[in-house]
This record gives sequence, C-alpha cells and structure tokens, in this order.
Amino acid sequence: MHFLERGFLSFWTYKNPFYWGDYTFTTFPFVLSIFLLFLSDREIDKDTVFNKYGRHTLWAYILHPALLGAFLGITRFIEYYLKVDIAANIVWSILISGLTYKLIMDMVLTDTFEKAVEKISSCMN
Repeated sequence: MHFLERGFLSFWTYKNPFYWGDYTFTTFPFVLSIFLLFLSDREIDKDTVFNKYGRHTLWAYILHPALLGAFLGITRFIEYYLKVDIAANIVWSILISGLTYKLIMDMVLTDTFEKAVEKISSCMN
C-alpha cells in the first residue's frame, strides 16, 4: 500500500519519476502498526537479523549521515568530472542507500566499535 501511495503521488500529483520524500500519508500508520505488532509478540524477532541489529540502531542512526554524506560527495565529484547526472538515477540511489546501511551495520557490529564506545562511556563517568 505504501508503494502504491508513492506511485500515486509521483505520477498523478508531482509528475516526477518517483516520489522519494521522507514521509507520506501512510508512513505513520504503517510504522505504528509494525511497532504495535512487535510489542504484541515478544518472540516475533527471535533469532532474526532484527534482533542482532536492534540494539545498535541508535549508533547507526547517529553515524549514517556522515557515511551517506561521503557517498553523496563522491557522487558530486563523479558528476562534476564525468559531466553525468548519476544522482537522478534510481539504481544509484538504491545502491548508495544499501551500501550505507551495510557498511554502517558492519561497523557497529564489530568488537572494536563496542570497545571504543565502552571506553568513551567510561571516560565520561
């Protein structure tokens, strides 16, 4: 339903290839539904990747703008020197989003990162 709403907003309202804004009308109800689903069944994410990544979500949220910004800087660099508009390409956008997610999660799941966070936390106390 969320995909259909974005398609509707894109093709009938905005006339863009695809609407990639942050929120649409169904964003809040869908997020609320997923949140309530996970609250209602504590075993739903047991032994899944969500359980593994969940405790690192805050760090991923804090760190992802830096990595995403670096990728966007690389994009601008490539566009400037090759005279090609790759930022408008949906495949490039998906690639950068996926790569950012993968690298951030790999980084926060390492023991080195956890030890650094513990060291910083102990210095603050």
